[in-house]
Parts: sequence; C-alpha cells; structure tokens
Amino acid sequence: MKKYLLLILVMSMALGASAQLRHVKGINAAEAGYGIGKYGYQIQVGFSRFLNQKSYVKALLYQENTKLRSLSSLSYGMDVSYNYTLYKIKNVFYANAKGGAAFLIDKLKNDDTNDLKTFKYGILVGVELEYFISSRFQLVLGGNQKYLPQGNNWGNVRYIFSSAIRVKI
Repeated sequence: MKKYLLLILVMSMALGASAQLRHVKGINAAEAGYGIGKYGYQIQVGFSRFLNQKSYVKALLYQENTKLRSLSSLSYGMDVSYNYTLYKIKNVFYANAKGGAAFLIDKLKNDDTNDLKTFKYGILVGVELEYFISSRFQLVLGGNQKYLPQGNNWGNVRYIFSSAIRVKI
C-alpha cells in the first residue's frame, strides 16, 4: 500500500511540476523520433515554435525506408504543419489537429538495379498528442496521412504513425 501511495505522490508532483511551461508564445522546441507506416519505417528530427496557447508550427525532416516485394525505396522529405489544440487536460496532455504541406524525394529501386528518383509534394492531415513529462520534455505521439498527387507512380498516398521526444530549447 505504501508503494502505491508513493507512486501517486510522485506522479502528482510530476504533473504539478510539468505545468510550468506549456504552449507559451515564442517557445521553441526540438524533437527526434521514429515512425512506422504500412511498408517501412521513418527516422525524423523536427523543430516547433509555439505561436500562442492553442497553436504551433512545426518543420519535420525525415528519412523513410520502405520495401514492398522486389521494390524498395529511400525517401528524404520535409513536412511543414500548423497544429491547433482541440483538447487539453491540466496543461499536461494536449490533443492537436494538424494540417500542412509535404515535400519529398523518392529513390525507388527494383531488382534490375534501375533507379527512379521522383520529387513529390502534397498535403498532409493528422493528429498529434503531447504529454508533458516535465516543464522541458514532452512525449509526442502522432499520425498523419499524406496525399501526393504527382504522376501515377508508387507511394502517392502514405500514412505514418510516430513517436518522439520533444525538448524545449
């Protein structure tokens, strides 16, 4: 019983301490994370700037590796998004909607070792959940769908689910 009371006390202190700096205008944050999609994975780094208590902008750079049968691709891209808070709990948990633009270069390879490089751009929509571990660190979980209308080639509609650690800078 004492262990549970101690755990509750520590959690309460962590939640209280983490309520100091949240979505405050002018705050910048950097993040690093990992994502997974239908055919592969993504490694990402990003930068966020909080505009006010309800919104922030974010730029995310990533490398995506995918494989489908004999096709594999290596993509490099950037997502730029506007994020708006729809719901929050005590300045500790935020649920955000996001929308923005996606830019990427696909390098598609097949078994014949012929390379195909394609530049694509489009829109993205998604959600991002933030949990403030402390006044400086956040756990970020997200999901988004990208629509890349160029051409008929592979990978024009993509989704990714990701997790990241964000640090106030």
